[in-house]
Amino acid sequence: MHKGSELKKYAILIALENHQDAAITPVPFARRDAEAFSKALERNGFEKTNQLILVDDQATKAAMESRVGQVIQQLQKKDILFFYYAGHGFSSGAKNFITAFDTLDADREGTSVPLGALLGAIQAFESNRIALFLDCCESSIQAIPGIRGSYGNLKEQELEAFATQAKHCVCFAACRSEEDSYRSGSLQHGIWMHHVIEAFQGEAMLALERGILTANTLQEYLKAEVPRTLRKTFSNPCKQTPWMVGAMNEDVVLADLSSILQERRDKASGGNNYMRRLIFTANEEKRLTSLSGWRKTYRIPDRYTEATRTFVSGCATEELKNDLDSVFDALKKAFKFGRRDLEVSQLGDGTGTIITPYFNYLVHVELNADDLNEVIWTRTVDSIVAPEQISTEAFAKVFDDVFDTLELSLPTKVEIEAFIDAIEAARIPDISLDYDRDATYCDIQIAGVSGKLRLSSGQLSLSHNTPTKTARLMESFITTWKLLQSQSLPFLT
Repeated sequence: MHKGSELKKYAILIALENHQDAAITPVPFARRDAEAFSKALERNGFEKTNQLILVDDQATKAAMESRVGQVIQQLQKKDILFFYYAGHGFSSGAKNFITAFDTLDADREGTSVPLGALLGAIQAFESNRIALFLDCCESSIQAIPGIRGSYGNLKEQELEAFATQAKHCVCFAACRSEEDSYRSGSLQHGIWMHHVIEAFQGEAMLALERGILTANTLQEYLKAEVPRTLRKTFSNPCKQTPWMVGAMNEDVVLADLSSILQERRDKASGGNNYMRRLIFTANEEKRLTSLSGWRKTYRIPDRYTEATRTFVSGCATEELKNDLDSVFDALKKAFKFGRRDLEVSQLGDGTGTIITPYFNYLVHVELNADDLNEVIWTRTVDSIVAPEQISTEAFAKVFDDVFDTLELSLPTKVEIEAFIDAIEAARIPDISLDYDRDATYCDIQIAGVSGKLRLSSGQLSLSHNTPTKTARLMESFITTWKLLQSQSLPFLT
């Protein structure tokens, strides 16, 4: 066993694309699947030196039984083990077997590896987390074009018993035992494994929950995406049902991808971390009587109360729906989002939202407290998780000439009085200030900057007189931000 208290992550990856016996059908793309999965796991803390990879002639029966046992012997209770097998599986009586490179078609049972023995060895070491990924639950070991096959369906009961008895284990299988596991020539991968790898690479946002990949989120993603890819790949209907046993009562964390996603976002946005805190916004004032729900028998409210706010929200129901429908359709077309990529909700308080994988859109209508003859429409894009997307043509197609203001949520609260005192003491030639008596805000004028720059306790905003192109908004804000950075202003430290 390894020394020290440091948690270690181990992986065993076995891929049988070809067998020594020509009578046993090849398993297309098994090698590519294993290699890609290995790289994805390495990004997630499975060091290459802690990965056992056996491909084709390396994966003989003796090697599989001996070398897998050696890895298992190293495990300590806190460690993590992932086991992946791509090849053929079959059952004989109540026992399951997986093929090795030297499995003989004439003596399959005697020359293959008993799956139960491997599972038993793995289960004996109660590691912190054990996850199995099996791409061998298929229907025929003989040649069937386009599929991976097994001889005599694997008995699912053995896997279910294993996961039930080993509370720390979870097992994923490419399909039910009576089904086939399909591969895609265009993807150059098994379809199920393509989506598994995609999830571990952080390229499947729908498989993640706040950057975390769990057993349940992965399984739900596979159940949804594998059938979709099958429909795109094959003209004839194909059935493949990814399944999982274990982790039913307590979800198992498979990977924390938050740092990988953050690194990717930072790289895509040129290291401009602040861009994730940007908010596009615009307010538009309209007559209350312009709302489609307004009736001639209604009277303009004489006071601003919760009741009048609710009344106005009801009058704006149809406009809210139309706004959400319009933006929903535009997002689908511009970003090529699928139905499952967009979550739309229209609340009864005059608010509607569309949550996308990249950002959120919000529209809100409310009675103007300063003029009860008016309503104020507020539209925003916030919660930006993919900064690279806001400078794309797709974003511009949807939101050009919608917003007039960019706001930046500051990481720490700014003491406005202290900020004013610091700038005035510095006497910076290109910067002048304007502020109210109580110092609740500070307007900053910078030479060469167009738009109104305002600093409040937790926010910096740059506003233009009218809604403008998103690219122009971003350009002016980035220019302003760089100027502010060059002056080392207090709220940037």
